[in-house]
Amino acid sequence: MLQSVPAVAAMALAVAWAPPAHAHVGPDVDTNNRYLKLTPMSDRLRLVYVIYFGERPGTQARRRIDRDGDGSLNSRERDQFGATIAASVAANLSLELDGQRAPIDWSEIHLGMTDSATRAGSFSVDLVAWLCLEPRQQHRVVVRDYYRLPRPGETELRVIASPGVRALEAHYDGEPPRTNFRWRDQAAPLAQRALTVTFTSDTSPAESARPGCAGADASPRAGSSAALIGLVALAAALALAAALVALVRRRRRPT
Repeated sequence: MLQSVPAVAAMALAVAWAPPAHAHVGPDVDTNNRYLKLTPMSDRLRLVYVIYFGERPGTQARRRIDRDGDGSLNSRERDQFGATIAASVAANLSLELDGQRAPIDWSEIHLGMTDSATRAGSFSVDLVAWLCLEPRQQHRVVVRDYYRLPRPGETELRVIASPGVRALEAHYDGEPPRTNFRWRDQAAPLAQRALTVTFTSDTSPAESARPGCAGADASPRAGSSAALIGLVALAAALALAAALVALVRRRRRPT
């Protein structure tokens, strides 16, 4: 029912919907902060998850990342660390779309490092995922985050509607809904209470289809069915070809 948007479409839309650099929490000195942003759209959901390693924790992390001990982080070491963090966050992030659990498949994994030296300090791990929505006008998203951030500091959550979304509400369990949701406080708010987001699209399902999220094409279930039909058709064609070959050979045998 859900799948990740192909990388080309994701990268194109990421430029349009990237959050401004000054709009969210940044690095600290002694703690690590996190930033989570949901952007509902008419046919998809954009998820941004950023971890900011503080100055001192960042230096300690850099030393662990430096596997060869040469005092500098090469691209392979950075990529391995980013992939490890991305896998851990995805495994501990629970995201439900319209009543169905949605697996997280990051389309972007990026380490924000201006200095690759191990003696340097803070840096970020930036993760972006795109999730397709079924072609309907009303949607419900439920998010829980169980990722255990070492030396946790602040967490900021943001839910911002994009063009194509007419109504948007977000709330924690037991709290009244808000619009244009922004929350910044405890280290791990989503581990205790779920964040629920409901929104309505102002376009019809046919009008909302963009590359990578074209109605039934966005459904793994539909894709699996199409793949199964294709395999059955291929098997039937091969069987027919084998029968024809056998018939030709029999006709060519001398009597």
